[in-house]
Amino acid sequence: MARSKLPTGKSLGLVKGDYVTTEMGWPGIVRSQVHTFSPVVEVFGLYHEIGGCYASNLHKITFEEFEKLLLTVPSDGEKMFSY
Repeated sequence: MARSKLPTGKSLGLVKGDYVTTEMGWPGIVRSQVHTFSPVVEVFGLYHEIGGCYASNLHKITFEEFEKLLLTVPSDGEKMFSY
């Protein structure tokens, strides 16, 4: 898909501070650049990260849904795999 065809966060109804899930199901918070096709999102996944994410891969959720998802996320440094 051409960059000009990608939806922006603003066109999808996202605003700074919204709670979202990524395409992979990780909870996150929109932090900035909502007017672009890749808003900056703070993601709570295997690691706590912040960075750009395609707006089309974000799904808006409520704070209650965010809290429930956050409880399922392993904390930073928690051993996920046994070797």
